[in-house]
Amino acid sequence: MVVLDTHLHLLRKGNQQGLQFFMQRHIRELTYFAQRIVQKTEIAEEIVQDSFVKVWEARHSFQTADNIKAFLYISTKNACLNYIDSADTRRRTYYNELSEDILHPDTDVLTGIIHAETIGIIYNELEKLPAQQAKVFRLSFFEGFSTEEICRELGISSNAVFLARSRAVQTLQKIFKDKDTLYYIAFLHILFTPLK
Repeated sequence: MVVLDTHLHLLRKGNQQGLQFFMQRHIRELTYFAQRIVQKTEIAEEIVQDSFVKVWEARHSFQTADNIKAFLYISTKNACLNYIDSADTRRRTYYNELSEDILHPDTDVLTGIIHAETIGIIYNELEKLPAQQAKVFRLSFFEGFSTEEICRELGISSNAVFLARSRAVQTLQKIFKDKDTLYYIAFLHILFTPLK
């Protein structure tokens, strides 16, 4: 909490180090969230960058780190919907369906936020794992590599791949069991439906 408060203070004072902290903390999840809505990586990245510019411009108005996070998600969601609204007529149908979903508490947008946050948690936890376990997990679940492809990529045996993947999954499962049930379900969903 002290780290968050320190960086919030830096941001409010106009120190770019504060902004960099919040970018590193949220950029991966926000980009994933935006990609799920606009379906284009480069557009999603641009929208997220614009959201951070808006944070910088409004930096004096934030009282807590949670305010920044909420602002980023709302700003990103609105920019994504604006992009979809300004695109061709076929996208208008998608926009209308997405807008309708936003009115319901169990929306695709909420699911997208939880999924994006889960991805962020996983990436942060992977940095704490042994390098080989983290690489095998990323290749398996984020890149969609088969065991044989991982063997070739890393130059290890299939037993080593299995062991590294199993240990990484076990470690992450323990972490997610201590979190909110929705995050645990999102984690299990990622395990059974890789991102690629």
